Amino acid sequence: MKSKNPSSPKTVYVFIWLMAPTKVSVFTLRPDLDNFVKSAFDGLQAGGVIEDDAYILEMHAFTYYVLNKEQEQMKIMIVSWDGPITREEIKHGMG
Repeated sequence: MKSKNPSSPKTVYVFIWLMAPTKVSVFTLRPDLDNFVKSAFDGLQAGGVIEDDAYILEMHAFTYYVLNKEQEQMKIMIVSWDGPITREEIKHGMG
């Protein structure tokens, strides 16, 4: 679904459910959460949901583990802030 205002600032929540790893090591869980988030942001931009992922000014990402492959999924919630924002405002800290 296209955003009503693709150039307004956004908060994005990314929820990911993955198969539980067979070997657990806090330092070697793959794939990395940041790779999923980057892919999600690229997809939102490519699909026209947001004009530019630079408009994402806040994000929250969560990984959950499931026991079977059919339960794997990604859900994304986007919260638009009021009003448009320019690239210059982003570059200069919105003020």
